[in-house]
Amino acid sequence: LQRRMSDKSVGRPQFTNKEVLTWEKWLEPGNHILCSHMGSEPRALLASLASAELPEKLSIELGVPFSTDAAHLPESVSLQVMGGMGAAGRLARGRHTIIDREEYLQILFDYSSGRRNAAVVLVSLAQDKNGRLHLGASHGPVVEAARKAKVVIAEINAQAPVINGSPWPDDIPLTRQIPCDYPIAAVESAIHQDHSKSHELQIAEHMAELIPNAACLQVGIGSLPSAILGLLSEHKNLGVHTGILGESLYQLISSGAVDNSQKPTGLQHSVTGSVFGSISFYTEIAANKQVLLAAPNQTHSLEVLQEINKLTTINSAIEVDLAGRVNSETIKTRDGKRRYVGGVGGLPAFVRGALAAKEGMSIIALPSLTHYGDFKSGENAKSRIVSSLDVEATLDQTMADIVVTEYGVAKLRDASPAKRKERLIAIASPDERERLQQ
Repeated sequence: LQRRMSDKSVGRPQFTNKEVLTWEKWLEPGNHILCSHMGSEPRALLASLASAELPEKLSIELGVPFSTDAAHLPESVSLQVMGGMGAAGRLARGRHTIIDREEYLQILFDYSSGRRNAAVVLVSLAQDKNGRLHLGASHGPVVEAARKAKVVIAEINAQAPVINGSPWPDDIPLTRQIPCDYPIAAVESAIHQDHSKSHELQIAEHMAELIPNAACLQVGIGSLPSAILGLLSEHKNLGVHTGILGESLYQLISSGAVDNSQKPTGLQHSVTGSVFGSISFYTEIAANKQVLLAAPNQTHSLEVLQEINKLTTINSAIEVDLAGRVNSETIKTRDGKRRYVGGVGGLPAFVRGALAAKEGMSIIALPSLTHYGDFKSGENAKSRIVSSLDVEATLDQTMADIVVTEYGVAKLRDASPAKRKERLIAIASPDERERLQQ
């Protein structure tokens, strides 16, 4: 995701009328500020903040930022992100940044219950031809936070997509609305990536054999989860219910393999919490009324997910240990330093839903050896099937189901600890199996 973000997201957007905001009217020392995030990151508002005289001890919750604009804020401003996704890793390498390991849905509950409070909420909104405001490319906890915030400031971005299901609530007043006009974060199209010469094709072929007709798909970020989608175009009556909708998954929708006909009443759309792709992709999504942008309590709720038959979650990971625990957050470099490259996000919620759904399954896909950081394939490669995690587990062993590498499939649900070890070692790199067995 970080590598593929295009240069269109570089630069610091300004307001259309070059308005200078009087932040001193709205901010007080110690205020906590929540921003809309991902493709709805309020970049013009962040740029305005960075050029203002700010009170002391402000904290800003960025979620998953797709730019490093917050790096221009004074060091006295505390920044908080959800792991190392998007541009958060680059941001954290430049300045102190707090990693929030709370689950995505729980953050929404925290704001609705008052456990978290934001005095100020900053949002980037889209506007339809009738003047109605919409959430743009991403939903999130901002709506619940805005219901209780003292100040809600919106930039209205002329280039933000208006997506079905995402109107800004009429009962939440906006303190200020400021027009702006800049391209939101985008990636170059990845739907034509060639997986034919890589381990990804082998992994995708193993996964494709597992997925039945009428499965409802949640697909995580990354090339590995995306690699399978091209192999499912002949499937019938598929559904989509996911946290982020990218171009590879949308291509499967466009092929006709997805019709959402087997999903429960009220959910017979391709439901997503955010969209992320090329500029032309945003335009196409905005014109498709079968895609529904929904809040986290609809996309990630166990109450909703467990009612979706054959819910199939497809996600990647950094490593899996022999108990079935999954690390999707942290890598270690050769010098032993930890670096966040992922996050907790919505992964646990989707896996719980798949385990609870009738005929549901959770697939974790990863290559047997490292292909990241300062480790390379070959004699210095590092196994991604490990004896035991030495970092926090994103998923504990009670949530283990199916793990896939290029060497095969390990079915872990209901397996004894001894069987789990045996099956995971069998899909590890052949060069690593003896060491893991010992």
